[in-house]
Amino acid sequence: MAQGLPDEMLMNSALIKKLAEEAKDSAVTQGVLMRLQETPNSSEVVSFAPFTLFPTPVPKAVFSQALAVQTHYNTLVDKISQDADFLQEALASTIAVDDFTARLFKIHQQILKEGRSQVRQLDCSRHGQEIMMIIMIMCCD
Repeated sequence: MAQGLPDEMLMNSALIKKLAEEAKDSAVTQGVLMRLQETPNSSEVVSFAPFTLFPTPVPKAVFSQALAVQTHYNTLVDKISQDADFLQEALASTIAVDDFTARLFKIHQQILKEGRSQVRQLDCSRHGQEIMMIIMIMCCD
């Protein structure tokens, strides 16, 4: 039996197929998509970004390490997002070839130019917290 999943569930091909279709539908609605290498500037044809149907258990020590760096990682991401010069330099080559990123960066620049109208800010980042929560639930000793 796979960690936490009954064998009869894993052997039920109809159930697995249904779950896979539902996962794909969810991926579409959540934007878990990527452009194809053949047409990098087209949103007409896309593919799913890689994802797994079931979470993969990890050793508790590895989970604890990930948890220990999460606050530092979030702080790093926040500081990067606030550094306009760094973002300009880091994204320059992407902006040159990717229309979507270029449009997002143009919005970012316009907001900087006009000045922020909000005094406070709430960041809701998605850097795998959902995955970490699943791993925590499935974590083995």
